[in-house]
Amino acid sequence: MGNTAPPYDFTWAFVLRNQPDGATRLFVRERYAYTRWWSPQVVESVATVSSVMSQKMLRAVCRLHIRSYLHSVVT
Repeated sequence: MGNTAPPYDFTWAFVLRNQPDGATRLFVRERYAYTRWWSPQVVESVATVSSVMSQKMLRAVCRLHIRSYLHSVVT
């Protein structure tokens, strides 16, 4: 958008939670705050794209973790 600020504020949080079985889960949280009256229309499409991108990112993190774990077990 160049020098123009987007019509929303955005935060992205990565949260690790220990599970009772000793595993750890990674949660991703996105929060939007509207700064213009028409922001919801923009955020809807941005949130949809962001959701798809986040799913791909988390799958990649999972693959990398599994690959790293398997490498450490084999060597």
